[in-house]
Parts: sequence; structure tokens; C-alpha cells
Amino acid sequence: MAESHRGRRIREIMKLLAQSGRYVLALFLIVLGITTFILARQIPESGLQSEFDPGARAMPTIMAMFLMFGGLFEGLQVRRSEESATNEALGPFWLILGGLLLYALSMPYLGFSLATTFLAWLMAWWLGSRWWFALLFAIALVTVVQGLFVQLFRVQLPQGILGLPF
Repeated sequence: MAESHRGRRIREIMKLLAQSGRYVLALFLIVLGITTFILARQIPESGLQSEFDPGARAMPTIMAMFLMFGGLFEGLQVRRSEESATNEALGPFWLILGGLLLYALSMPYLGFSLATTFLAWLMAWWLGSRWWFALLFAIALVTVVQGLFVQLFRVQLPQGILGLPF
């Protein structure tokens, strides 16, 4: 049976929407990276750092670069992809954006460790990892970041209203 003109048109529109959603994600990452870079440059340098201390600007600047390169990479991937488009391509974008918003709102209440563990677990699980692997990944991520910032850089991370020491 031949495909109707309406069916082809709907499929073309869905493909266009999926690709534009990925372009929006790429643009969002690039703009977020540029904004983070500009804000990182405004962090005052401490006069107490040694020669080998990267300073307070280092991590936000590195994160800004990752965001900008990630956005560029995503944009290039969209241009190269010839995959058939469905509305499923927009799903991960909205899940990630919603998860980041939930993360930002819950950080003052849950603290860094719980909020980050929950966000990392939820994102990895939503994006297709098995729940137990996503949980192990989230715990490892929080442990590394906690050790890096609290132990090595001596940066106090938010503890939330629970006041958890980790």
C-alpha cells in the first residue's frame, strides 16, 4: 500500500522538529558555556594562592570549555546525521533540562551530595543505563567531586538543611 501524502508530510515535520530540538540543545550548551566563561572571569583571584594553585577560576573555566565544545559537537552531529527523525529525539533534551532545573532548586535543601547523586542517577537511568549501574556511577561521581573539591581544593560544598557532612 502506498504511503499517503499526509503521512509523508507528518514524517517530514517530525524529522524537522527532532533536528531543530537538537540544534536548540547545541545552542543552549554553547550559550551556557559562554555565560559560564564570562562569569568565571569575574571571580576575584585570591592573593593567597601558590604557583601551582589553579585558583578559583579554573574549574568554572574548564566547565565552560566543556559546555562550549559539547554544544559544537552536538551541532556537528546533527548536521552529519541522516537518521530518521521521531519525536523521541526531543525527549532527552527536555529530561536533561528539567533535571537540571530540579537540581538547582533542590541543592539548597538536599545539599550537594544528595542532590548530585540523585541527578546523576536519574539522568543516567533516563538515558538508558541500568538503574544499578546508574547508581554506582552517581556515587562514584559524587565521591570524586567531593574528594577533589573538599579535600584537595578545600572548597566547602552546600550541605543543605540536613547538614550532612558528606
